Amino acid sequence: MFGRLKQAVSSATNSVKDGVNNAVDGVSNATKGMLEVIEWTDYHPNMLVKRVPESGPADIKWGAQLIVREAQCAVFFRDGKALDVFGPGRHTLETGNMPLLSNVVKHVSGGHNVFTAEVYYVNQSVLTEMKWGTPNPIDMKDPDLGWVQLRAFGTFSVKIEEPQLFVNTLVGAQRMYTHQTLNNFLKGSVRTKLNDLVGTTFESYAKIRSNLDEMAAAMKIKVRDDFGKYGIELRDFFIQDVSVPEEIQEAFRLRAKMGALGMQGPAAYQQYQAANAMRDMAQNEGAGGG
Repeated sequence: MFGRLKQAVSSATNSVKDGVNNAVDGVSNATKGMLEVIEWTDYHPNMLVKRVPESGPADIKWGAQLIVREAQCAVFFRDGKALDVFGPGRHTLETGNMPLLSNVVKHVSGGHNVFTAEVYYVNQSVLTEMKWGTPNPIDMKDPDLGWVQLRAFGTFSVKIEEPQLFVNTLVGAQRMYTHQTLNNFLKGSVRTKLNDLVGTTFESYAKIRSNLDEMAAAMKIKVRDDFGKYGIELRDFFIQDVSVPEEIQEAFRLRAKMGALGMQGPAAYQQYQAANAMRDMAQNEGAGGG
């Protein structure tokens, strides 16, 4: 009898041990692979946004360390929605500093001290030497020169001021976003605004050439609002040159010469030609008399 009782107790004890071991194994498997340190380790100045991990949403341990470098921020996303944002520094992830995410996932999810999210690191340094230009010329009706084709180029600088808006509107589900990708996108906006400005506020090539700074200031106002829709702040905008084909340049220089000689109006060109003919005749007579 005592033998059977001892065997029953031993069997019950082993069952309890197995249950405990299985529970421990369950917790271990549930937490395996979760992130305990989050950092943008392969940072490069050309890269503006990087998703961590690259594969997408991952399990993150409450109490994990988040490392954000200078001129960066980290935006937590869950189910496609931007939640908490962290600036530079080393942060311990806890409910107190992640109120938005905490409301979504609760502190303990599924019995484990873990939550699921993805982190988008955003480069918030000022991006200088962003280039723009007109690969196709802009047609403009000049009051003096007729239809002319303008080409222009310059630079501008920007900063990603609203990272959540930037990621939502431009980055989307991409795992990274580069300086060149942003530059290519913004150049299109600049060209559109330049088309709008040419022929209205600046209706002649002469006015454009003599007011490049004023034109750049007008472009900055137009472009700034457009960039703002994507969370981008326009810092500076420069026009380095506006040009026309060589034959138009020659006509422009000719008109400048005629203006300097006081020749104005529709008959100015004929007056200029007559003056040149008289000059050539005088030179020829002088040469013949010698």
